[in-house]
Amino acid sequence: MTEEELQKKEKNKKKAKRQAEKKKQKWYNAKINTFVYISGLPFDVTEEELKEFMIKAGVLRIDLNTGKEKLKLYRD
Repeated sequence: MTEEELQKKEKNKKKAKRQAEKKKQKWYNAKINTFVYISGLPFDVTEEELKEFMIKAGVLRIDLNTGKEKLKLYRD
């Protein structure tokens, strides 16, 4: 291989590495609208029980007005 071909190959490797890093960074950025809807809950479930269950899956967002976790439980 010539010197030019080696330089070109090295340049392509660096470019591919930068693109892979960009993709990886995008994956880790938090999304603003991260809502989870759950159906089929028992009618006697409380907000506290739901909170304990949801914390196992991740962090709950804090409501800036109330200072409590943002958790809504709709009942019919």
